[in-house]
Amino acid sequence: MYPALLNWVRERLLSIASQRHPDFRSVEHWQEAAMLGQVDYPVLMELNYRDRCSLVLWHGRYYAMTLAEGSFNAGLASSGGYWHLHQASRLPLLKVLIDADVRPAVSSPIVASQPSAKKSEPQLVEEGYRDHNIIFWNDRFYALAQSEGAFDPQRMEAGTHPNCLDARTVAELKLLVDARPMPVAPRRLAFRVLRKCVRLARRARNSMQSPPPAPPRAVLIEEGVNGANIVRFGDWFYAVPQASCAVVLAQNDPSLMRNLPRAQ
Repeated sequence: MYPALLNWVRERLLSIASQRHPDFRSVEHWQEAAMLGQVDYPVLMELNYRDRCSLVLWHGRYYAMTLAEGSFNAGLASSGGYWHLHQASRLPLLKVLIDADVRPAVSSPIVASQPSAKKSEPQLVEEGYRDHNIIFWNDRFYALAQSEGAFDPQRMEAGTHPNCLDARTVAELKLLVDARPMPVAPRRLAFRVLRKCVRLARRARNSMQSPPPAPPRAVLIEEGVNGANIVRFGDWFYAVPQASCAVVLAQNDPSLMRNLPRAQ
C-alpha cells in the first residue's frame, strides 16, 4: 500500500507540473515546486547564482551547474555526464561548495585534457593537504590519508580503500577533508591519556579527607611511686593516687587530673 501511495502522489505532482510548471520564483506555487523537487522532476530554484550557476532541486538533492552547460538534464546528472556539477543534500552546503570552488588554471594538464578521456594512471595533484594526498584518476579527485600508503587503482575498484574520499572538484574534496576529524598520533594520544590519569589521581587525592586524630588516652606508666601511680595523658605525666587511679584510667577524663601534680 505504501509504494502505491507514493506512486499516486508522484502522478499527482507530475500532473500539476504539466499544468502550471511551478518553480521557486513563484510566490503562489513555491510549495508545489518544493514537493516536485522530491521526485524525478527538476525544479529551478535560482537561475543566476553568483553570475555563473543555476540551482536545481531534483530527487530531494540540490544541484548547481554552470550557465555554459545549458539547462539541467536529469540523464546527464545521473550518469555523471556533466563535467562541472556540484550537488549536496542541503542548499546552504551547495552554496558553500560553489563559493569555495576555485578551478585550476587552464594550463593545468588536468583541465587541458578532454573531459571524456579516462586516466589510466593516477596523477598526484597535491601532497600533504591535512595529512592527505590528493590524486586525480578516472575523471575524479581522491583524498587518501598518507598513513595508508600509495594510491592503488585496483584497490579503489575493489573497494578496499574504505577511508578514501572522492569528489568531482578539488574544492569540494577539500571541504570533505576539512570535515574529517584529524587522527591523533599514538605518542600524543598516550601523553593525553597519561595527563588525564595524573589529573584524576590529583583530584582523588584532594578529595580524600585525612581521618581526625584519635583523642589522647590515659596510659599507666608505673605503679607505686611514693604512694602514687605515674599516668601519661597526651604529652603530660601525672602522679595519680593509687586509690583513684582505676577511675582515672576507666573514664579517661582530663578534668579528673586537673589538680594533680604533673610534668612533661
